[in-house]
This record gives sequence, C-alpha cells and structure tokens, in this order.
Amino acid sequence: MNPAKLPPNPYPFQARAIPQVLAKFDSGVKALVLVSPTGSGKTVMAAHVMMDARFKKGACISHRLSINEQNERLLCPTFTPQEFYDGKPDKFGTPDLVIWEECHHSEAPTFTLAR
Repeated sequence: MNPAKLPPNPYPFQARAIPQVLAKFDSGVKALVLVSPTGSGKTVMAAHVMMDARFKKGACISHRLSINEQNERLLCPTFTPQEFYDGKPDKFGTPDLVIWEECHHSEAPTFTLAR
C-alpha cells in the first residue's frame, strides 16, 4: 500500500465511516459492504481501513481493469474475480482483508461460472 498517495485526512463523512467498519470487524463480522455514492471516495475509505494495524496483507478484487490499475498503484495487489476463484491469491498468500470493488456485481453469471 502506498499511503503517501492518499489524501492525508479523510473528509468528515469518510472519517465517520472508517471506525464504523473497523468496529464491525471487532464485533466479529467479517463480511462487510461499505455503501457510498459514486465519487465519494470509497477507495480512500478502504485504504484507511487497510492501513489499520490489524491488517497485514490486503488484496483487491474488481472486474474493471481501470479500478484494478488504480488499486494496484495505491493500495495492494489486485485480482479479477476469475483469478480469485481460480486460486491466484493462493500464490500471493492469504490476505487478511479483501476489498471487493463493485461487489453488487458478484452474483452475475459471469462471476459465478468459476465457482
């Protein structure tokens, strides 16, 4: 992760969301969806969550090359859903945090074929 490329301080609405996500992890919830409007800085929020000390290795999944390129540059290794289901992260090692971009697409037939 390259935190030097991130805004140093999240906006107030982002700063409220980040600890809420971390609190859910602390309560035992391990599958979370952060919902926020387009352009609201979900990548920034994800990066701040990822920078928390409890996470040592992160990975991002997206079906869009442009999102993967951005995340690879700013956050962590990236995978397409097909690579993820085919076991590519095993070669990388098991991440302790996975950011699934555009997760509302995850039940699309093109994603579920590889399962």
